[in-house]
Amino acid sequence: MNLLRCYLRKKQVIIPTIAKADAGFYLDAEPVYVFELSDASGIKKELVKQQQEQEHEIPTPASGKAPGSVILEKLHLTNWQNFEKETVMYTLHRGNEGAALYVTGRAANGLWSHNKDFEHKFPQSATAEEIADSIMERMVWQAQIEWPDKPAAMLAPPSNN
Repeated sequence: MNLLRCYLRKKQVIIPTIAKADAGFYLDAEPVYVFELSDASGIKKELVKQQQEQEHEIPTPASGKAPGSVILEKLHLTNWQNFEKETVMYTLHRGNEGAALYVTGRAANGLWSHNKDFEHKFPQSATAEEIADSIMERMVWQAQIEWPDKPAAMLAPPSNN
């Protein structure tokens, strides 16, 4: 399985390397790439690269290291909850049956919920480039809803091709 996670925070896209710990769970790891949302070609290039890379395996981290700390360090932030409240998480699972993209929902307190705000299934034939284009399109739309340049009522959601 190939796992990709990226975060949309304000008008920035954060793409960490995903690593599998010896204990079997996945976590965000270095390097962490940060792009302005306007850098569509850079974002797409990194999304394609992340989908095509082999799974990274690392030793299980010590229990004292806070989750998401590589992202907080990269962004010079100190609080994961504040990061969550300002961020939408995109998760792509790619396997033998195709790929699925999930976008986090929000709980009443503004933190991520287990309810998915958006889910899209890609066929096995979908290329890394097609998936990257779809993620990018969704992020641009989401950024306009979360941090609008114009009234949200005028924005239609992206198509699910």
